[in-house]
Amino acid sequence: MRIGFSLSALLSLFLLAGLTCNRPAEKPKIEIRAAKTQDDQTVDFKTRLEAVNRVLEKAALSGEYETVLRYYTDDVVLAPEFHHVVRGKTAVRGLYQKMRELGVRYHSFNASAEEISVCGRDVIEYGTFGLSISYREERRPAAYTGSYCTIWEEQEDGSYLMKYVISNLNFNPCAD
Repeated sequence: MRIGFSLSALLSLFLLAGLTCNRPAEKPKIEIRAAKTQDDQTVDFKTRLEAVNRVLEKAALSGEYETVLRYYTDDVVLAPEFHHVVRGKTAVRGLYQKMRELGVRYHSFNASAEEISVCGRDVIEYGTFGLSISYREERRPAAYTGSYCTIWEEQEDGSYLMKYVISNLNFNPCAD
């Protein structure tokens, strides 16, 4: 199974890499092939996706960003709030490293898939998220809510990885 966010200078969606775990790199899979109809596929995928979201939440909360990176394609495109578009897993790893250097810490993180659409070999996920974070310069956690759209791309082995992740906030943080 696989899934993710990003925060530059403050916030990042998905969840999301600079710290490494000393675990073997497992290949997460989301399988939907066993389903018979598109409705069955969507329900099955959503169930599996929610499980992956829990894995990603746990990884973000514990700073295990390498776990999050395993859910991205090599050419992933992230379009997070507070940051320019980030292209490719190497650039995302660099972004997560900057987050670590800034002392970014997730206090809570929750993502929920609201809608799932199967489109050929891709799965489109729309959902909402809530998180609270702090960083070295601002130790008091700030809470954010927003929505996201993730496009999962089917791999040669039948697994799915995130190819595009776009997120936004539900409010304008610059407004008085």
